[in-house]
Amino acid sequence: MTDLPPRITALDWYATMPRPSLWRHDEIGHLSIRRYTGTSAEMRQPALDDNLLCMHLGGPKRVTRWRGGRASVHDVELGALTILPAHQTNRWLTTGPVDFAHLTLTDTLIDQVLAEEFGKGPAASELLDQVGMRDPFLETLFRSLLLAIASREDGGRLYPDSLLVVLATTLIARHSTARPQAKASVLTPKGGLSGWRLRRVIDYMAANLAADVGLADLTTLTGLSRAQFFRAFRQSTGLSPHRYLSGLRLDKAQMLLDDTSLDLKAVADAVGLRAGARFSARFKQRFGVAPRLYRQSRR
Repeated sequence: MTDLPPRITALDWYATMPRPSLWRHDEIGHLSIRRYTGTSAEMRQPALDDNLLCMHLGGPKRVTRWRGGRASVHDVELGALTILPAHQTNRWLTTGPVDFAHLTLTDTLIDQVLAEEFGKGPAASELLDQVGMRDPFLETLFRSLLLAIASREDGGRLYPDSLLVVLATTLIARHSTARPQAKASVLTPKGGLSGWRLRRVIDYMAANLAADVGLADLTTLTGLSRAQFFRAFRQSTGLSPHRYLSGLRLDKAQMLLDDTSLDLKAVADAVGLRAGARFSARFKQRFGVAPRLYRQSRR
């Protein structure tokens, strides 16, 4: 019997690669994403314990893949996705711009989604191996994740955490062997939060505006899974948790501009927003006037 190659985690593999141009790793939120540019055109991928979702960036390219002694050639469009299930080795050769982003999908995350959204136990399903496939909705979610991390969206975890929940659930529903038995989707309303749960979550948000609130912090208050909570909260309020929290922060910022002499940076810090053009633009979008002009008009 031929010995199988040893398996390592994606983090172990990344440690041998050049520094990524963009990255974020959050073990609590299960979010691990990296973007690489200008790496070697030829790459050997060891057997990994983790599943990977890869987005091809930089422009169209031709990708040659060797797996199990067989080569396959793929003409890959800008923004296309490749799904790499765990436990496989590959050799890759890219002809064209070397620019890609990896989203790591651990077995823990996959098993959670399978149990919570599909009523399946661990290892009951696996992702489908695909190279250069198109899925506009998944591509939009992936790009949104990259943009949120690059811009440090609100400086917090809640927005990327929420994107990851929707992305992982959609990926399994559309591109895994669980597809025929799918029972639910984070995109399909199934009833809102009970009154006490909603009050507890909103009170927590209001008391922690300056904190880096993550999705796990909110689900702990309700006893629901992340996907269940995301769906129920949006059903109850008409907004995603991130949008609702952002509204609370802007309302508090307005109050501080009315009732205190704090400068704009201190106001933004007090409500967990980054001072500068983004804060000004969001304040103006909600209240029709930039924060500096708002304060001047109240004097």
